[in-house]
Amino acid sequence: MEERGLPQALDLLRSQWKMVAIVAVHVFAGATFYAESLPARYDAEAVVAFSPRRGIDTNAVSVVVPKYVAYVNAATIVNDVARSVGVSPESLAAGVNAEATAESGNMTITVRLANPEDAASAANELTDAAITLSADDRLLRGDLVATAVAPNTPAAPPRRLLEAAALVVGLVLGLIVALILERIRPRVRPWDDLAGLTGHPVVGWIPSSSKLRKEPLQAYSDPSVGAAFRTLRTNLEPAITNDSNVVVVTSPNSGDGKTVIAALFAESLARLGQRVLLMDADLRRAGVAQTSGLDPSEGLASILRGESDFSRGLRPGWVDGLLVLPTAADEDAGDALAKHFSDVIEEAKKRFDIVVVDSPPVLGRDQARILAAQASGVLLVVRPHTAVNSVNEAVLTLDALHVPVLGVIGNRMGESRTTSTKA
Repeated sequence: MEERGLPQALDLLRSQWKMVAIVAVHVFAGATFYAESLPARYDAEAVVAFSPRRGIDTNAVSVVVPKYVAYVNAATIVNDVARSVGVSPESLAAGVNAEATAESGNMTITVRLANPEDAASAANELTDAAITLSADDRLLRGDLVATAVAPNTPAAPPRRLLEAAALVVGLVLGLIVALILERIRPRVRPWDDLAGLTGHPVVGWIPSSSKLRKEPLQAYSDPSVGAAFRTLRTNLEPAITNDSNVVVVTSPNSGDGKTVIAALFAESLARLGQRVLLMDADLRRAGVAQTSGLDPSEGLASILRGESDFSRGLRPGWVDGLLVLPTAADEDAGDALAKHFSDVIEEAKKRFDIVVVDSPPVLGRDQARILAAQASGVLLVVRPHTAVNSVNEAVLTLDALHVPVLGVIGNRMGESRTTSTKA
């Protein structure tokens, strides 16, 4: 379990980075506003050197100098200087800091105020008071070493330090919020969790690939992607026969990559010499035509409405043996789908060895249920970080339709943590 701690934390950060960023940005922005609104404070510094008078032992320096520190910090002296400079005694008392170095006999007087000129004036007056006191001292003599001058840059508040600390605190709080959300609404992590979560076998694991994102229909040439789809094909071959040849590819939610997986799965079957039809039945988001660049006119939506026939809607695919039945988006064709899709499927089964149907997501719309009811088997595509509740609901929906679920495909998922820790 400990071996999985770091990968789990990294998975959590990848999946919830937006939430972490939102919390961190808000905390940082609030702290920055607060830090920038704080008034600037300036430090003016003067130095007095104390030395023993003639005939006095040098040890007197370390014994006597502390009384000058106490004298400078005394409320009576501070009040007198505050009235002379024209600042409040409280602000001056809070800003005065006198320190002595016993070895050198030096006393440093630092005054922090909002006005640099007032800070320098107060530091010099306190220095004069200490030197005046030393005039009657039989042991030590005080001499001015450095006069305080008005500083050009503020010494406080430490705005950059406050802002850096706020950023760190914001990131930590963001991770805590992400952890809480993960507890409330857990998400799918590695692909090997899918079998236990869904109760169905994981028949394929599609790795993340830049080729899939940029040129999805050319991705089969990527060695890792091609190998993944050949493995998927091999795993499903026993379940796909001439009597059971309609495979619906769906997912819990939109954006899971089911269209690309349906297209490349159909390609992998056509590469074996099968006569394969890829049918786009997502009437809301017609992804196949967009991905392949094929003309969707006279496609499935037109066939369902009786405006075209099956043959006119077919388009040649990008590999031999593959034909495509695209569709234009038509959200109002739901009733036509319910009435006539079975006729379209029967026609497709007569002409092709295997029909791969790109379905809408199974949750939230009835079209996926209509398509699944006509399928010989269903493939459920799940991407990483999908909410566990969504996956469970999708599986329960398919089980309620009594449709054979051929398996689950993990799309763009990283390597199994269990496998990697055992390796």
